[in-house]
Amino acid sequence: MAPAPAAPPRPSIPSRAAPATAAVLPTPPRPSGVAVLADELRPVLVRLGRRLRQEPAVPGLGSADAAVLTALGHGPVTVGELAAREQMRVPSIVVLLAQLEARGLVRRGPDPTDRRRVWITRTEAGDRLALAARRARTAWLAARLHRLTRSERLRVAQALPALERLLQEDL
Repeated sequence: MAPAPAAPPRPSIPSRAAPATAAVLPTPPRPSGVAVLADELRPVLVRLGRRLRQEPAVPGLGSADAAVLTALGHGPVTVGELAAREQMRVPSIVVLLAQLEARGLVRRGPDPTDRRRVWITRTEAGDRLALAARRARTAWLAARLHRLTRSERLRVAQALPALERLLQEDL
């Protein structure tokens, strides 16, 4: 007796399940409390910083001018150091410094040990304008803080040390 012929393969029956081509994405992990806080805090800090920079400090002083004058309040810096600190390209800083120098707000001075290096400092007029810009921005922020309740202002004040620690590089 000869063996029975093999049965032809059975056609597959389509299932009602999702097609094999549809990828099933895993549910993303739920953010931790810290991640949620960071996600909510970041845009607030960005908007607040942007709004402070946009506040017209004094007539004729743009936000980039004010930022550079403020940065120069920490002492003499080179053009490259200033560009890095302000996160600007060196050519942009050079143009800005030339304008501030023409207005008598900054001065360039040689390095006593390296003739290729130039130090940038604020003049007395630059000091006065930087102080006026700081006072104007502080007044703007004080007016906004005044709109808060006493309890809200207290919570902002209590958060300051922790916010300051966020800026420390070696937490």
